[in-house]
Amino acid sequence: MAKAIQTNEPNRKWYKKYGKSCIRLSERVWTDLRSPEIVDLLEKERARTALIHNDITSPNVIISDDGQLFITIGTT
Repeated sequence: MAKAIQTNEPNRKWYKKYGKSCIRLSERVWTDLRSPEIVDLLEKERARTALIHNDITSPNVIISDDGQLFITIGTT
């Protein structure tokens, strides 16, 4: 992210406008993903893998700094 901000004017403008909100949202998502309820659900899913999401788009995918892929989950 830092490299994209430094080398690309549109990215820099976007980050200046939305960066703080994105950081807050990201921190909230990571906090939610660490909650005992979500951890339990993910452990159960790991035991019997069945990926049904119906909305695998870039806003629903997080790629960590070490390259791990995470798919966000929502509740209705």
